[in-house]
Amino acid sequence: MRMSVNLKINSLINQKAQAMLELATFGSFLLFCLALLVHFGLSMNYQQNAQMQAFRKGLKIAYYKQGPGSQASFVMVKDKPVVDPRDKWGFGDRVPVGGGASISWDPNLSGMYVADSEAEPDVRDLPRMYIEMDKSMRLDDSEINDNIDNIGINDKEAAQDKGIFTTANFAQMALGPEQTLRIYVPDSKNEHGGSYYYIDIKARQVKVLEDADDPKQNYAVYLGADGLIRRLSSVDLTEDGKIDQVGIIAVRGDRPGGCDPESRECGQLTWIRYIDPTIGDINTEYTQVEPGYAGKTLEKQQGLLTNNTRKNDYGAGTKIIVRDEGKEFYTETQSTATQTITHKIGFQKAGPGPGAPMVRDVRDVTVEFKQPAQSYNWKVAHE
Repeated sequence: MRMSVNLKINSLINQKAQAMLELATFGSFLLFCLALLVHFGLSMNYQQNAQMQAFRKGLKIAYYKQGPGSQASFVMVKDKPVVDPRDKWGFGDRVPVGGGASISWDPNLSGMYVADSEAEPDVRDLPRMYIEMDKSMRLDDSEINDNIDNIGINDKEAAQDKGIFTTANFAQMALGPEQTLRIYVPDSKNEHGGSYYYIDIKARQVKVLEDADDPKQNYAVYLGADGLIRRLSSVDLTEDGKIDQVGIIAVRGDRPGGCDPESRECGQLTWIRYIDPTIGDINTEYTQVEPGYAGKTLEKQQGLLTNNTRKNDYGAGTKIIVRDEGKEFYTETQSTATQTITHKIGFQKAGPGPGAPMVRDVRDVTVEFKQPAQSYNWKVAHE
């Protein structure tokens, strides 16, 4: 009888031990899966929120820049805290989430303008990309409302410290009479088997006229393939088979003494000023905005790059203290840490010497998050 009781007690003890072992094994696995679900849900929520904020901020910048430079490409990135089941210290992780928007707020719905051919253009009219990062590059509401056009206007580094990068710059070219100008025309009737077709004309076939409302702002016209007189607002100067159009903002003719006061004709086209999208701080051909982005190597990519780095530095006071006092088992965790995330922005700057091509440069933007000192205890009673 005594032996039977002992066996029964031993069997109950073994069952409890097995239950504890299964709970420790599968319970930790379930907690890990739960943490992954929370991690994913938080990340998606943060991503959606960042996209909405980016659109609203871009809309606000474009509104306050109404006019020629009213286009705003806005990119926002935030490093948001999420659950990290791999971190034994309980700090979690920070996931970069971002959103972007490209908005044009133009009362005339034209997106272009004509400048005075005799005056230097205003650099505030250049299109820009605005990149905002929490606790680093940032534009507050007062800067947008009152001073968005003047931030870093004479200091490129000051502008870039605020995350403002030009995506184009002004250029000019003298044209000989036999200079070929390639013009892309929408194939609205699908007569050429594509969305666009092009025609090549000579500079001597383009006529410059004086604007009736503002004599300082001339414009150019040519005779289209359909027999209609069309305004020359963009042109391809490369002849490399790719569509590389530039927007024309000022023109000059070859008529001696200027434009005719009665006919307003200024002669044949001999000079243009245009906006070149390849010589800004950021060349958008090499950003995620372009469809050909997937084929770009990391050495060419520009704008906000995707290869950010994250690092956790745990303080000297980070430790786990374990005490076994009779029937109670204690663990005490004390920890401090600094999480550092480094983002990279690829942009271009002028090469050495006059006329040198643009060279690529990469800028590191570091964001630090300091975790306050924390401690937490576990106490387990045991027989």
